[in-house]
Amino acid sequence: GKGEIFVNNKEISLDDLKNESLAEFKKNPEVSAILVADKSVTLEMVTDVIDTVKSQGLKKVAFSIQKRQ
Repeated sequence: GKGEIFVNNKEISLDDLKNESLAEFKKNPEVSAILVADKSVTLEMVTDVIDTVKSQGLKKVAFSIQKRQ
């Protein structure tokens, strides 16, 4: 992929991520974001995603590391 963002297996834009993360935060203030990225994702993209979800109130952001096959 080329920097796609998925929430619950559905591709969304960075702008839509704001709405989605705010909606999830309103449902459950303890919700956390789990980021999964492959080697093609830039640090800038990761930072944009973290900044976006944190700006909507999410405080817990985790990374899921997948080993290469």
